[in-house]
Amino acid sequence: MKRRTILEFGGTMIGATVGTGILPVSAAKTDLDTDDSITFDGEGPDETDEFELKDGPMMIEAVHDGEEEFLVDLVPFEEEDENESEDEDQNEDEDEDEEKDQNEDEDEDQVQAQNEEEDKDDYRIFNYSGELDGSGGAFVESGEYTIEVEADGAWELSVTQPREGTDDPDELPLSYEGNGPTWIGPILFEQPTEFRTGHEGNWHYRIDLVPQEEDNTEFVWHYGEFVVAAIGEMEAFTESNTEGVGYLSVRADGDWIIRLE
Repeated sequence: MKRRTILEFGGTMIGATVGTGILPVSAAKTDLDTDDSITFDGEGPDETDEFELKDGPMMIEAVHDGEEEFLVDLVPFEEEDENESEDEDQNEDEDEDEEKDQNEDEDEDQVQAQNEEEDKDDYRIFNYSGELDGSGGAFVESGEYTIEVEADGAWELSVTQPREGTDDPDELPLSYEGNGPTWIGPILFEQPTEFRTGHEGNWHYRIDLVPQEEDNTEFVWHYGEFVVAAIGEMEAFTESNTEGVGYLSVRADGDWIIRLE
């Protein structure tokens, strides 16, 4: 059984604000169009076939039965141009010596900056170690994608794009608690929405607010609106700016708690 911990902020206990109290992960409501879900499975490092996504939120449920690092990257799929490939082969021998000399002159910082620029469109949804049964996501642009997986055990991924359902989203104030990577919503956010949060893990802790509508992305940067990021144990108070229906993508390696007002 997972250990449940109530964290305190400035001497004030985060108490019951919805129903009978704090909402555990299992009670976090998410409206999903299950007809659009795509499932992949495998063992060890692998890359999935390409698939299509629309503008909007994208959620991945992941299970990993391994002991080492588990990395899941959503990567835009770009089909190689045949003409470009032929030209590259033709010029490869001519440019080989020149490129080698140029690369030797580049310092480490320049190489790192170049790699980061090339990977800026990738979405790292999971960066975890060990067994996992969790969820996470991001706001994505329409197009074709693949998923690159680094793992040392068997894994399964289910990709879904949440759509507004017939149920109304949860309204503030709200409190949630859980453990590890978790997708929460739908939630009706105000402008601003106050966040009080705490984390009892040893590694990365991050919260992104992912809006439902593509015309509500003023504050979205890559994954969503960036709300909190820290390493290790932490307690924080902050605000978000996105208004309307959205979701929270929580990345964590330990117990966490979130209160929204």
